[in-house]
Amino acid sequence: MDKDQIRQEVTEKIKNLSQEDHQAISQDLFNQLVQTEQWQQASVIGLTMSDGLEWETRPIIEQAWKEGKKVAVPKAIKKGSQMDFRQIDSFDQVEAGFAGISEPDPDQTQSLAPEEIDLLVVPGRVFTPEGYRIGFGGGFYDRYLAKFDNPTISLVWQGQLTDNLPTDQYDLPVQKLLISEL
Repeated sequence: MDKDQIRQEVTEKIKNLSQEDHQAISQDLFNQLVQTEQWQQASVIGLTMSDGLEWETRPIIEQAWKEGKKVAVPKAIKKGSQMDFRQIDSFDQVEAGFAGISEPDPDQTQSLAPEEIDLLVVPGRVFTPEGYRIGFGGGFYDRYLAKFDNPTISLVWQGQLTDNLPTDQYDLPVQKLLISEL
């Protein structure tokens, strides 16, 4: 199978989860994340604003703020499939952006360089146990990871795992997978 077929297969699995199961998995992954050494040592967390099929990130963002951490979310730059992570201090600083994804409003937020982000929570649709991933098809995170040297973590439900993925020279693994077996 090619990447698109694998992505679609796992997307269907996630769509078929009940709302209760989706929430339970999100909560399990949240609990695992905030207990990691990487989270506890980080002052600045980079992560996306989740859509309906991703594990909930709003509670993660709220927890980071509660702990006095800074939060950076990406603004997509379609030209070159790049991302600009921008610090948000409130959900009021977020608007609908590229492909309907919630993104920071550039007029209300400041850009952070990759080295200013202590921990990057990397989204994805499919993962191998070694941390290789298939994202959502735009290559945005693959390009960003090429210049990111700090810890990376992904939040993964067991139904997103596969033993083998087609990879190429641009694919970089995530350093740590947190896996919900619910």
